[in-house]
Amino acid sequence: MRVGEHFRLGAEKYGEHNYKKGIPSSRSLASLCRHLEKLKMGYNDEDHLAAIVVNAYFIMFNEWKYEGNKELLDLPHQGAST
Repeated sequence: MRVGEHFRLGAEKYGEHNYKKGIPSSRSLASLCRHLEKLKMGYNDEDHLAAIVVNAYFIMFNEWKYEGNKELLDLPHQGAST
């Protein structure tokens, strides 16, 4: 429910299914790290744990949907063969 709510809020802010247009993995990772730091520091201004899960999903989505797209798969491990 919490992850779904985070997706809903993102759809309101950025448009429905906006992530499917492509978000570089490095941008999702940076957001994930920001939310992780806020979670560690005890911020409760938003659901940071749900945001971490959503950003991890975006990275996984890129690996599934955009295989070979170096603009979106821009993390070091994404350039290596699996």
